[in-house]
Amino acid sequence: MVKFKKISTKLIVLAIVVALVPVVISSGSSLSTLQNNMNSQMHETLVSDTNLIESMLNDEVASLNSLSKYPTKTSGMVNSIQDKDINGVKTRLIQLTEGSDVAYVAVTDKNGNFIASNTNDNLDASGIVNKLKNSGKDSGILKLSSTFMNGFPKYKIEGVSEGIGLASISEISDDGQVIGYLLMVRILNNNVELVDKIKSITGNEVTIFMDDIRISTSILKDGARFVGTKSSGDVYAETRAGNAYDGEANINNEDYVTIYEPLYDLDGKYIGMLFVGTPKSALTGLMNQLMIQTLIVSLLGLLISIGLAFFISKSISKPMALLKDGAEKFSKGDYSHRVEVNTHDETHDLAESFNEMADNVVKLNKTLDMDKAKLAELLEEVSSVMHGVAEGDLTGRMSNADDEKSLEYVINAGIISTGELITELKEEITILDNEVHKIRKELEDAKETSEQVSEAASQVATASSDQSIKLQDATDQLELTSQIAKDLYGNAEDTVQLNTEIEDNSQLGVKKVENAVVTMQKITNVIDNLGKSIEELGEESKKINEVTTLIKDIAEQTGLLALNASIEAARAGEAGKGFAVVASEIKSLAEEIQKSVEDINKTIVGINGKVTTTIKLGTTGREEVDKGVIAIDEVNNAFMQIKESVNRATAAVNNIKEDSKKASVSTDDALRNAQDIASISEEFTATAEEVTASTEELDRVISEIEQIAKKVVEVAERVEKSAERFKIE
Repeated sequence: MVKFKKISTKLIVLAIVVALVPVVISSGSSLSTLQNNMNSQMHETLVSDTNLIESMLNDEVASLNSLSKYPTKTSGMVNSIQDKDINGVKTRLIQLTEGSDVAYVAVTDKNGNFIASNTNDNLDASGIVNKLKNSGKDSGILKLSSTFMNGFPKYKIEGVSEGIGLASISEISDDGQVIGYLLMVRILNNNVELVDKIKSITGNEVTIFMDDIRISTSILKDGARFVGTKSSGDVYAETRAGNAYDGEANINNEDYVTIYEPLYDLDGKYIGMLFVGTPKSALTGLMNQLMIQTLIVSLLGLLISIGLAFFISKSISKPMALLKDGAEKFSKGDYSHRVEVNTHDETHDLAESFNEMADNVVKLNKTLDMDKAKLAELLEEVSSVMHGVAEGDLTGRMSNADDEKSLEYVINAGIISTGELITELKEEITILDNEVHKIRKELEDAKETSEQVSEAASQVATASSDQSIKLQDATDQLELTSQIAKDLYGNAEDTVQLNTEIEDNSQLGVKKVENAVVTMQKITNVIDNLGKSIEELGEESKKINEVTTLIKDIAEQTGLLALNASIEAARAGEAGKGFAVVASEIKSLAEEIQKSVEDINKTIVGINGKVTTTIKLGTTGREEVDKGVIAIDEVNNAFMQIKESVNRATAAVNNIKEDSKKASVSTDDALRNAQDIASISEEFTATAEEVTASTEELDRVISEIEQIAKKVVEVAERVEKSAERFKIE
C-alpha cells in the first residue's frame, strides 16, 4: 500500500480523488441514464413506426377499395356485363391496371362465378370474391394461394410459392339490382414501393413477412433485397402465439434493435409479421461519441481540481510546517518559543492552542517542584499505616484526611471498610456455623425418613404385585362374562328375528280373517238378495195363479158358448153345420185350455212349495253364515291377541337384547378398566421399586452432604481463627 509522508501530498491526492469520484459517478450515471433514455426512446419510436406501418396498410386497403368502386358505376362496364361482352369487360379491366400497382382485376356475376380478368389466361379468383363476401367485409389483407401467384411471375420469390395481398370487392349494380362484383388485388410480395416509402418516413428498416419468410423488405444484401429468407425460430414462435417480439435480432450478420408485430388476415387468422428495426451500430456509435465527450469534460474537471488541490494544500501545509517546527523546539526544552499563524482558520486556532499549552506546561513544572517535599512526607505516612494493616492492626489512620478527594481520606476509608468487612465476616461465619449444625440435624432426620420411605415402598411393591395377580384372575373372569354376554346378545337377536316373523305371520292371518269376514258378509248379502228375489217370485207365481184362474173361467165360459153355438147350429140344420164344426173346435180348444190351466196350476203349486222351501233354506244359510262370521271374528280376536302377545314378547326380547348389549359393553369396559388397573398396578410396583432405589440414592447423597457439612464446619472454624487475629478496636 502506498504511504504519503507529507500532508501536502495527501491533500493533493485527496482533492484529486474527491474531484474524480463524483466525475466518474456522474459520468457513469449520466451514460446509464442516457442509454436507458435512448433505449426507451428507440422503443417508443419503433412502436410508433409499427403503428405507422399498420396504418399505412389500412390506408392502402382503403385506397384500393375506393379505386374499385369507380369502375362499377360506369355504364360501359354495366352494359358489357349485361350484354355478356367478355372481351369488352376484359379490355376495361386491362385499362384499369395500366399505370397502377394493382396486379389483378376481375369481374364475377352476382353469384361469384368468374366472368373475366386482366390476365391473359383469365386467372379465376372467384374464391377470393366468395371469401370476402362470406367474411362480411369488402376489403382486407389475405393470403394468396400458390395457384394464384403462379399467374404473376413479377412477384414470385425463389423458394416461396404463396403470397400476401390487399384485396377489395365492389358491387356492380343496374337499377339497384346487383349483377356482379369487381375484384382488385394488390400483391405485397416484392412490392418494394410500400416498404421504401415507410423507410423514407421513419428512417428505420421495414420488412413484411409471410409466416416466417421475408416477402418484402428495405434491407439490402449485396445490392439485392433480402427476401426469401427466414426469421429466427424464437421470433416466429412469439408472434405466432399472438405476442409482439421486442428485442435484438441478427439480420444479415448485423445486430438490429427490433419490434415484430403479428399480421392477421381479414378473418383474424395469423398470416405473417411486420418488422421495424434500426441497426444497433448506429446507437453504439452515438454512445461512443457521448462517452468521448463525457471523458473530455471529466479530464478538464480533473485538471481544474488538481490546480485547486495544489493551492489549497499550500495554504494548509505552510501553517502545519510552522506548528511542526514549534513542536520540535518545545520538545527540546525551548519552552519560550511560540508559533505565529495568521490564517484565521482552524490552523490559527491550533497555533493559539499550542501557545496556551506551552504556558500551562511552564506553570506545571513550577508546581511540581513545590510538591516534591510534600509527596515524600505523604509516602512515609502511607508506608507506616499500611505496615500496621499488614500486621493485622486496623486501628491506624492517616492525618490531614478532611478532604474527601485526598489520598489520606481514601486510605482511611479503605481501612475502615476493611474492618467493617472483617466484623461482618465474623458474624456471617457464626451464622454459617449454626446453619451447618442445623443442616446436619435435618440430614439425620431426612436419612431416618428415607429409610422409612424405603421400607414403605417395599411393602407397597409387594402389595401391588399381589394386587396385580388378583386383577389378572378378575380379568380372566370378566373375559368369560363378556363372552357369555355376547352369546346372550346373539340369542336375543335371533329371538327378536323369530318374533318378527311370528308377528308378520299373525298380521297375515289377521288380514286373511278380515278378508274371510268380508267374503262372509258378501255371502250374507247375496243370500238376503236371493231370499228377497224368491219371495218376489212367490208373489209373481200367485199372480200367475190368479191369471190361470181367470183363463180357466174364460175357458169355461167359452165352452158354454160353444155348447150354445152347437145347439143353435143344430137348430139351423144344414145351414148351421159349418158353424157347428167351429163350435165343436172351440169347445175342444176351451177344454184343452182348461186342462192346460190345471197343469199350470199344479206346476205353480209345486213352484210355490219349492220357493217356500228355498226361502227356509236361505234363512237357515243366512243364520249359518252369521254363525260363521261370529266364529271368524273370534278367530280374528284370537289372532289379535296373538299379535299383542308377540309384540309384548318382542319388546321384552328387545329389552333383553339391549340389556345384554349394555352388559356386554359394561363387561368390556370393566375388562378394559381391570386391564388398565393391572397396568397401573404394575407401573405402581415399578414406581415403588424406583422409589426404593431413589431412597437408597438419597441416603448416599445425604451421607455425602454430611461429609461436606463437616468440611464446611472445619473451614468456618479456620476462617474464624484467621479473622480473630485482626485488631479492629
